[in-house]
Amino acid sequence: MEGGGSVSVVDTEEAARALNLVVRMEKGEEVYFNDAARAASLAVIGLLYDERAADEWAEPIALWRRGHIRKLCRRARGAAWDKTSGLAHVEVSVGSATVRAFVPTLVSEQDPALSRLQLQGTEFTPDVEALLMQPNTPVVRLNPTAMMSGPKALVACAHALQLVVEKWEIQNPEQMVGWLGSGTAFSVARVDDTLWNTLGVLAGGLGDKFCEVVVADAGFTEVAPGTVTAVGLLFDPED
Repeated sequence: MEGGGSVSVVDTEEAARALNLVVRMEKGEEVYFNDAARAASLAVIGLLYDERAADEWAEPIALWRRGHIRKLCRRARGAAWDKTSGLAHVEVSVGSATVRAFVPTLVSEQDPALSRLQLQGTEFTPDVEALLMQPNTPVVRLNPTAMMSGPKALVACAHALQLVVEKWEIQNPEQMVGWLGSGTAFSVARVDDTLWNTLGVLAGGLGDKFCEVVVADAGFTEVAPGTVTAVGLLFDPED
């Protein structure tokens, strides 16, 4: 569960809301990390920019945004996966991975089809993705020093993409909408310490030609509060 941006409502056990991500993990089938991270991130974007987000989903999304913007990553297979199909969601497939993002709800009132799914113990097959830095194409970079499980890393990726796309929408809405309609290409990668340490310096020297967001964890699970788990990056946001 990640935090970022301003928070106007402090989560309590009674008021906490979460957006659930569910990864399809069928027995005997490998799911690669980068596929899962991209599918999860794009599922969140797909849900937030779906036409229903301005209509029937508007209230639950607005209430969720007012808190810590929590995300929970679960896994399902077989009948358990099928049971989630009737809940309001957006589904995205990338390579080996299929992920559903569900309309946020109170954590205490989640549908049993979601609440009974496994939260912990999920790991993905590692793979390698090129460090693409192309104009007007978002990238997400994970902190190499933050010890995160596979699901935690997926949540960090999804949150970083959400924040950088929202910032891009403010800077250049026409360009961002064009990206939404053209396949939503972006890349995810864990980076080495040297590159990670240069990201802040790099952003500071590029001004309006560069967009960067930082995901600082709220500290509900796995890492200490304030840990930077990921950054979202975008070159040429004003071209």
